[in-house]
Amino acid sequence: YEPQVVPANSVLKISFDPQPESYGMLDEIYGDDISNAIRIDNYTNGIKVPSKPGVYTYSYFAAWDEGHALYVFKIKVE
Repeated sequence: YEPQVVPANSVLKISFDPQPESYGMLDEIYGDDISNAIRIDNYTNGIKVPSKPGVYTYSYFAAWDEGHALYVFKIKVE
């Protein structure tokens, strides 16, 4: 799929209805090299998009009483 184009230095918000019981890890990967993954610890106020142009992949873990899920999405910073 094509990544969503977003402006540099913008802020992404993740929201669910209903809210997860717990939030897990959020990782940012630049390009295709997973070894460059960066763990984002504080994202309660949103995820600040990098200023460097390129394609970024994010993986996000959330859990509810009924189960858990891992979400993956891509953005293209211009």
